[in-house]
Amino acid sequence: EDAICKSFLLGAIYGTGILKINVQKKGTKRLSKEGEVETDTRVAVVCEAVRPDEFVIDPSALNIDEALFVAHCMYKPLSVVRARQESGVYAKTYVGPWTGEKADTYGTHKWDTAQHTDGGVRIVEYHGLIPKRLLGDTEEKGMIEAIVTIANDGILLKAVANPYLMKDRCFVAY
Repeated sequence: EDAICKSFLLGAIYGTGILKINVQKKGTKRLSKEGEVETDTRVAVVCEAVRPDEFVIDPSALNIDEALFVAHCMYKPLSVVRARQESGVYAKTYVGPWTGEKADTYGTHKWDTAQHTDGGVRIVEYHGLIPKRLLGDTEEKGMIEAIVTIANDGILLKAVANPYLMKDRCFVAY
């Protein structure tokens, strides 16, 4: 409920409101009749307000459905990223704090893009079409709707075909 209110507030301030709808598995602990702690897993829908400066959309699109992609660019604490790696949500690869520097295509020189260099990790969560071969499907050609998560502009944390029944994107913009 707070996220929806925050989304309305951001919409009033910036002229565009964006809401991200996350579907998560959550564990709830309870005490059994035998006195043992048991964990029940349930599916929860959690809304997240997205600031317009954290949202990127295909510049040729007029709305989310027509876009080749949309992306949510954010900063997360390093501890959150590592916890997601330990739980299996993200790949277990080395991720350090965002330094604000980005190597060019050839890795020959760097330039400063620092905004957040306080130990957090820059996360780009891409929702859109990618070639099927990038998800390991070497037989089929064409594009597939996917969700790809990248840390610090170059570390692949997760790449999965869109898991949602209708293959729609998790964003609402108004």
